[in-house]
Amino acid sequence: MPDADEMFRKAEIVTKIDRLIDGRGLSQRQVAKITGLSQPDVSRLWRGMIDGFSLERLLGVLAALGVDIEIRIGRTPRRGHARGRVTVTAA
Repeated sequence: MPDADEMFRKAEIVTKIDRLIDGRGLSQRQVAKITGLSQPDVSRLWRGMIDGFSLERLLGVLAALGVDIEIRIGRTPRRGHARGRVTVTAA
């Protein structure tokens, strides 16, 4: 798949979002209020349906949940496609 790297990054971020929500015992309604997402969008994330969510939007959800986001950009050790890495740390 041409966008496999992006889909993998999105899945990593959604996993972190899910863990935060579960850890705080938040309802979908509470998450929607905190993040500004609609309740149906929160439901879609909860079910792992990440189509239609950009990386930026997902990072915005993490920020709304009070998470510090650090993005590191570096050279890849080999030629070819660069691979990005998103490091997320809880505030």
